[in-house]
Amino acid sequence: MMDVWQKQIYSHLLHLLGNHDDADDATQETFIQLLRSIEAFEERSKFSTWLYTIAHRKGIESLRKRSRIQRRFTRSERKLPIDCAAAAADHLSEMEIRRLLQEAVKQLPTRQREVFLLRHFESLQFGQIASITGVSDGALKASYHHARKKVENILKKHDFIID
Repeated sequence: MMDVWQKQIYSHLLHLLGNHDDADDATQETFIQLLRSIEAFEERSKFSTWLYTIAHRKGIESLRKRSRIQRRFTRSERKLPIDCAAAAADHLSEMEIRRLLQEAVKQLPTRQREVFLLRHFESLQFGQIASITGVSDGALKASYHHARKKVENILKKHDFIID
């Protein structure tokens, strides 16, 4: 099971959490939880939706834990915005484009980041995302719309537009 799903879950959590160590930990916690509760799976939803729900919850737990730790040790430290002097998108390497997109997504509020990642990178339908997050379709669509606009505005500074 891990061979089939680990890469996808890790990728989702890496986008959500923004660093390898947290994504790796949350991926492991996801599969531990999966093994502990596999007998409770009632097939009311797809297995993938159920697995992403577990991963999503582990990712949110990690974000909350990180937030508490950061509040303890840092005082209103703000990250610098992306350098606006970067080259035009047609001159950017694939690696640089990925970095810009990751930086743009990191700037989104948590709910917008979640729905953007699940919709844009995982290609999930809003109904599936609603099952994973417990948020209504309408609220998810609004969050996705706002997230997409914010990401587009950030990337426009680099003459780069997402599809």
